[in-house]
Order: sequence, then structure tokens, then C-alpha cells
Amino acid sequence: MTKKIKGTYHPEILKILKGTELSEITYPTNNFLQKANNHFQKAEENRLEALASMLNLIFISRDISQLKDLQTNYPELINFDLMKKAFKKRKDLIDFIEFGLHTFTMKVKKTIPWDDFFGEQKDKIFPFLPAEYRNEEACFKWIKGRKIISNSTFNKIPKKVLKKLCQDNKEFCDLLLSVLMNQDKFEVDENLLNNFFEWSFRKNQSYWEDESKFLFYLEIMQVQAVPELVTGFNDYPKMIKNSPRIQKAILPSLHYLLDSINDIYCECSYDETESKQEIKASLDNHSDFFSSINIEFFEKLDKEDMCNFLEIIQVLEYHEIDYFTSLQLAFFKKHTKKIPNFSYIYPTICSYSCREQYDDIPF
Repeated sequence: MTKKIKGTYHPEILKILKGTELSEITYPTNNFLQKANNHFQKAEENRLEALASMLNLIFISRDISQLKDLQTNYPELINFDLMKKAFKKRKDLIDFIEFGLHTFTMKVKKTIPWDDFFGEQKDKIFPFLPAEYRNEEACFKWIKGRKIISNSTFNKIPKKVLKKLCQDNKEFCDLLLSVLMNQDKFEVDENLLNNFFEWSFRKNQSYWEDESKFLFYLEIMQVQAVPELVTGFNDYPKMIKNSPRIQKAILPSLHYLLDSINDIYCECSYDETESKQEIKASLDNHSDFFSSINIEFFEKLDKEDMCNFLEIIQVLEYHEIDYFTSLQLAFFKKHTKKIPNFSYIYPTICSYSCREQYDDIPF
């Protein structure tokens, strides 16, 4: 036996829907909704009643696209008052609002008295509330109450509020960092991490005077191949600058920045002045790196790291970029020459030629 539509609707809508099967409501084309829509466009005197009936029908059919269309076609009429007209029972009204919440325009949301109708239940629908309800206190309470927290969880917090939490709330910072550190490093949202680092680091460097936190930040930025976003080494706390592990961790990013510049220039269009300017623009914020390293740094380098370091030093020396003194350069060369059969090679003009020459280095 087929099931007929039941409920209280506008009488003219009922005439249109007489005999309509429930299966027609759930059918993708939803022809009955189009019929009703055509009707209330012609019945000006009953427009609100017809729209209220339409909200009922949309809720029955769970056709969210029709709710989107109504808001587009009648933006001045879709509001909380109309919802109350459509749903007389408080529970039905709340259920409908929850159903349409992620579709409602901000204009519609602002007509809903959230405190009166939802109270403590606001936590349940928190990500979809108007911005004024998502302040720092409310955001922190909401996120602490969640059983599962992922990158997307933090992305639901307004950026302005997220920034303030990262700057002023250590407990929130610990929570955010723990979530990021427990994820697979290839799945970490590098933009979220970088924003978190920038906001919290600028406000309170002491939070990042922890080698493990800093190493995580540098590793993820390297894994995600966004070294251009890495905060300049010159701004790091002294204890972080002097850490050989930190120095080793940032080395691939510095090499990446330099290598990306070298790839721009080739024998056909090489301009030494322009190349030097590009190098300085990329590495000036990291210049303290070269004066901070000591013997412990070299002891931690593997062969690939050493090759990267050598290439950087050769390019800087070639362009006479004075991030290090002649005495420091001699120190660098002394330790790099410990590599068996290594011969010091100045950078060639074309990066592809460079790579071919480095392939001949026996390590």
C-alpha cells in the first residue's frame, strides 16, 4: 500500500498535492515542489501561507536544494517568523532549523533568537552560528567538548577568534599542537600550523623555546614543501638558534630557497646582479644561521645535508654575500674538506650543469 502525504498545509497547496504519493517527494526531480512553487508565485495574497507550506514539504522531502532556491528567490520572506508559521510545535521548529542550518544565509540566521531557542544546545550547532556567538570563550568551550578533533575542527573557528586564542590561551595552544603532532606528517594542514606558529610566536616566543616543538614546525614545513613560509632564523630565540638539531632541520629549507632561485637562471638569460638580489631577498631573514653554527652542527650532518650546505656556501661566496666572515668561511671549508676526495666547486651558471657536477662528488 502506498503512503499518502499527511499534515496541515495551505489549502491551495493541498489541492495541488491531492493524491501525491510519498515516493514523489523523495524522487530526485521533486516535480510536486515545482508545481507548488508555480502556484504561490501566482497567489500574492497567500504567499506567506504558501511559503510556510513549502517549508513543511521541503522538510518532509529533505530536499535541501529547494530550501536554497527559496532563499534565493524570496530573500526578504524567508526568516524565523515564517518558520514559526510553518512549524507550530517548538520541537518541530528546532528540528527544521537544525536541518537547514548549514544552508541558511547569514541574513536568515540573524533572524533566529539562538539563546531563547537553543541555549546550551548551541554547542551542537556551534560551527554554523553567526559570528557574534562564536567568541573566544564559546569557541574554546566547544572545541574542548568534542570527542574527535581534527584540522577541520579548528578551521570552523573564525580566523580572528582563532588568532586571539593562539596568542592568549596556552591551554588552547597545547590542544592545537597536540592534535597536529598526533597526525601523520603528510596530512598536517601546513597553513593552519604556519598561522598558529606566526600568531603565537609573535606574541610569546617563550612558548616556542622548546626544541621538540620547533623541530616539528620545521619538519612539517619541509615535508609540505613550503619553505618560503618558514619564519626567518634571525627571529628565533637564542637557545633555539644555538641548537645543532634546529640548524640541521632548517638547512633543507634554506637550500630549497636557493635552489628555486638557481632554477630561474640559465646560460641563455643569466643576470648575476638580479640573481644576487633574489638570493638576498630569500635568505636575508636567515643570515644569522651562518654565524650560529659550530663543530656540533657538522657532526650532525649526513651526506645529503653536507652537499646542501656546501652548495649554499659556494653560491654565497661566489656572489660575495657577506653572511659570514672570511674566518668563518675558512672554518666551513676546513670541515667540508674532511670528506674524502672532495674538491671545492664554484657554482656554474646553469643549474642543470651544477647538478651534473655534483653527481661527480664521491659521497
